[in-house]
Amino acid sequence: MELYSTYIETDKFDEVVNFYENVFEKKGRIYTKNRWVEFDFGNKLSIYNRLYDEEKIKSWDLKNNFNSEYIKNFNVEKGEKKNNIITLNFYTDKLNKEYNRIKKLNICKISEIMYVNITEPYYIDDKNKDVTESFEKGAKEVLELAKKLNIEKAILQARSPSCGVGKIYSGNFDGKLIQGNGILAELFIENGIEVINGEDYLRKEGEKMKIRNANINDLNRITEIEKICFPDSEAASKKSFEGRLTDYSNHFWVLEDDDKIVSFINGLVTDKEHLEDEMYSNSSIHNENGAWQMIFGVDTIPEYRGRGCAGLLIKKMIENAKAENRKGLVLTCKDHLVKYYSKFGFIDEGISESNHGGVTWHEMRLRF
Repeated sequence: MELYSTYIETDKFDEVVNFYENVFEKKGRIYTKNRWVEFDFGNKLSIYNRLYDEEKIKSWDLKNNFNSEYIKNFNVEKGEKKNNIITLNFYTDKLNKEYNRIKKLNICKISEIMYVNITEPYYIDDKNKDVTESFEKGAKEVLELAKKLNIEKAILQARSPSCGVGKIYSGNFDGKLIQGNGILAELFIENGIEVINGEDYLRKEGEKMKIRNANINDLNRITEIEKICFPDSEAASKKSFEGRLTDYSNHFWVLEDDDKIVSFINGLVTDKEHLEDEMYSNSSIHNENGAWQMIFGVDTIPEYRGRGCAGLLIKKMIENAKAENRKGLVLTCKDHLVKYYSKFGFIDEGISESNHGGVTWHEMRLRF
């Protein structure tokens, strides 16, 4: 279990966010539907808009976004207290185990587990009971709406037990995929509506975008994107990017949509087997005949995330390194991204010696 962020709760969201942006002299890094904003300094501070949840809870059709324990606890917090609550947000992939461990410590009153999901409904109820019947009912209602609107083609969420096409999650929350279609996808197919895997669609959309080598004229835009994507302690400086674009622009790619840079990837080539902190700022280390292609970062502006942009650039760099007969590629990443990069064939080699930005990094390697 690790601390992800410290939350400050407020019902004056815009006013408080503006205050902290002025104090920190930087924009918040992540907004989620006006519900919260995050400032990342290595340690994260988040501003949480209580009124957002208050409005959602009042809306009957969105009550599946919160379980009863969350709503009960939320309604207890009234008056001025709601502007003085500090919440420590911890991350764990073993929720029930950690919950029972902390409860056994008997150091304070512990609530039941609260669920909240703003972007998607849950597939289990308050007591983890199977609610497939409810989702079948929902799928039928969506089908009827699709018929009324004369829908002929639907782009559906990949792997979802409701919308997945070809492969779906097992429904046991074990991360395993099984052959088959989701409940809604199957209904659409039976009724003659073409279904498309969302990831396949994004991949085709990605083909319409343009990948090219960066040049010095891209310096300002690249620096701007870097500041959006990384906290100051980790972000590369404009001077650093100038050196990279001067010394190895052929290993610096940008992804454009309508001639606007929306994502980029870069890294020097070296005979050194491990990514060292000096490499970020000293572009003269680059050796065009080196054995290893380093990846310093993959930046994507927020509105283009989740659309496969980073994947397109990673594949481009892999293809280029292979064509140039390198031994492989090396990158460092935070713990929560290890699984993502492993999808491209990178192997986690453990904790890196790098302490760039004061952060713990995993070193990952793809060998050809």
